[in-house]
Amino acid sequence: MWDAWNRFWTAHDPDDVFAYKTVKVVLIRDRRLGLLHYTFLTGIFLYIFVFAILLGRGYVLREDPVGSVRLQVLQASNPVPLHDLPYCTQSAHSYIFTKHACRYDDQLDVVFPATERESILLSTRLKVQEETWDPMCPHADPECHWSTISNSSYFVADIERFTVKIDHTMSAPLVGRQANAVTLEGRMLDRDGHEVDLEGYVKTHNITTGNIAIGETGKPDIVPVGLLLEAANVDLDDLTDSPISEGESFRNAGVVILIFIDYSNLHTFDLNRIRYTYTLRRVTKTEFKSEEVLYTDWPDGRVLRDRHGIRFILVQTGTIGAFNFQTLLIQFVSGFGLLAVATLFVDTLALMIMPQKEIYQKYKFQRTVDFSDVRDGLVTVDLPDGNDESDRHFVSLEEHVGDSSSYSQQWVRSEQQYTNK
Repeated sequence: MWDAWNRFWTAHDPDDVFAYKTVKVVLIRDRRLGLLHYTFLTGIFLYIFVFAILLGRGYVLREDPVGSVRLQVLQASNPVPLHDLPYCTQSAHSYIFTKHACRYDDQLDVVFPATERESILLSTRLKVQEETWDPMCPHADPECHWSTISNSSYFVADIERFTVKIDHTMSAPLVGRQANAVTLEGRMLDRDGHEVDLEGYVKTHNITTGNIAIGETGKPDIVPVGLLLEAANVDLDDLTDSPISEGESFRNAGVVILIFIDYSNLHTFDLNRIRYTYTLRRVTKTEFKSEEVLYTDWPDGRVLRDRHGIRFILVQTGTIGAFNFQTLLIQFVSGFGLLAVATLFVDTLALMIMPQKEIYQKYKFQRTVDFSDVRDGLVTVDLPDGNDESDRHFVSLEEHVGDSSSYSQQWVRSEQQYTNK
């Protein structure tokens, strides 16, 4: 084993085995490579400063906000007469679906349950069934059942003119932002991404209930149900796509609508200006119902209220940001890493693709003298200043034409100018 070790070091110079490779800066006087390199550098600088940092807010620390939502419903103060509602049996207007009797329910009758977290049900159709229990039959007897005394169905009249108050708050503790909707500016977008015309809708439908507003600083958001449906592209008198209630209308079967509240302060360079945006989407192939039990004579008399209606579910999303130096520094470091990519690309092009690649390689890679010999005084090194053109000799361009393989052979650089043994 030791003999093999000795033979290896006898045959190999340690200065070659442990040679250190370092970067050498070579000024290649070729406009093609230079222009290409500067083009890449310009593009990288534009990407870093304009797109990544300025437009992409690369100096901002981002956080997804959390919050809470409270919904409150109010009955219309000037409802449409029943004889003008085509879905009511009290109306002579034609209706392609089954009509039901209509009645004016207030917000306490329409909403069930009274309080929910981030959602609400507005009843559009109710089936009321009165049941009784035979007092001679004990409730513990499995053979005994409830008996139906009466049942009826009705539509809630003019549910579209009810209004919904949306009160929501958001908090992003990591970036130090917290606000209530009343203090923020906001908007509501329709299915096509256009801002809804609240004023036009109120005038067209003669809505007089409450102070209708969306996104006005200092005012709570109070929105007609009909406008929410319109923003979700839902008409209660259209055919439902629910496979459970084929051939029925949304008014009869129910519908589920998601209300997204998107918070952002990245739409402007003023990070203190937070804005929220409502967007609504219907959940396809879905209906909604809820059952309620009211005991009229405990424990032997009860009323079942089977409710179908509009299920609004609110989802708070978005991105809130604040200036952060560490985030900016990371953008700089990752961006400037692209500079090395530009240099690597141009080097690869010069050393492997360009016709003069062999000449470029001679300039790029240089083997030094053995510095053990320099330390032992066997060799002295005389370095040229690198700017003296007499240090280099090139053959004329005409000698290179048609034979690129002869570049390295016709290139002369005297090693004696660098070393003097």
